[in-house]
Amino acid sequence: MLHLQSKTAESVIWERKLVETSKRPSMYGAIFASSLDEVSAKVARLKFLPTVSEVQSIRDLIPEDQDEKLTLLRSMRPILAGIGPLQPKSGPVSISQLGEVLGRIHFKMLESSQSQRGVPLSLEHR
Repeated sequence: MLHLQSKTAESVIWERKLVETSKRPSMYGAIFASSLDEVSAKVARLKFLPTVSEVQSIRDLIPEDQDEKLTLLRSMRPILAGIGPLQPKSGPVSISQLGEVLGRIHFKMLESSQSQRGVPLSLEHR
């Protein structure tokens, strides 16, 4: 369709720029399906069409072994039941308290060779 329009039309000029600089086509279509099995069937048919350069589907976003992972997550519900979302503390941050906490866990933030040498951690307020 681009070749049927005037080459000097602003829309054609911008479309050509998009086509030349993008890795993806500027035109696309969306197809809906009622199930994942229907998605797989439609993807398979679309890939054989000579006018279709690429096919992406919801299947590309679903992790492998989805059913097993969901089962594992459901089994963890009782363990995680009492844990809610983290609420940030309101008010200013205490630099001295932050330095104290970081001082207690500094060994976890250092390379093993540094932690063996006992390299001190200091937090300066600037």
